[in-house]
Amino acid sequence: MTTAPHCSRVAVLGEYRDGVRALSEVTMGVDADRWAVRACGTWTIEEVARHVLAVADWYHAWLDRGLAGDGSPPFTSDELEARNAQELARRVAVPGNVAIEQFTERAASYGARVRDAWDTPYGFPSGTVTAGLHLAVAAAEWHLHAWDVARAVGREHRPGDPETLLNAVIDCFAVARGGVEGNMLRTFAPAVARFGDPWASLLRRSGRRPPFRWLRRRT
Repeated sequence: MTTAPHCSRVAVLGEYRDGVRALSEVTMGVDADRWAVRACGTWTIEEVARHVLAVADWYHAWLDRGLAGDGSPPFTSDELEARNAQELARRVAVPGNVAIEQFTERAASYGARVRDAWDTPYGFPSGTVTAGLHLAVAAAEWHLHAWDVARAVGREHRPGDPETLLNAVIDCFAVARGGVEGNMLRTFAPAVARFGDPWASLLRRSGRRPPFRWLRRRT
């Protein structure tokens, strides 16, 4: 399995670290009442905090499986909604600020682990890639939820390099899907990022609706 060529390791690691930091910063100072504000679908800010903690724990577990020689998907994409609900139920007693503190620690340590295990076969619900390729998906997860929380508290969030982030996410899914579909994704990834705003594209691909002003690329 080879790493897709569009994005450098340094750039992806940078976007990952920025996503972790963004979630920590955007939740800083959220008072007791505002943790109950809706931020992502029906999830409150507090539930988003618990969710990202759960996902960081998943990522560690999936990397453990890969390092042990098992690169198969841990479960299917069809199971994702139910699994998310189970993980939120397990953490229902964790306060939002505590969840974010634990997330920041777990997510930072995960990034350091992947840096040293970049080419390890890695299974995630959409298929098998490498740990380094999947780190872009992890980075996008953190940035997208930082955007959710920012909007819930009347702020905005945008990654520092959304073009790199979009290209790297496309690279990951191209390898996961393989075949003709994967080759098409890898071939057209740079064009997708160049036309329009790559951050708005990521938001829409994740089912979010960016404000109209985000539909035009910022320079």
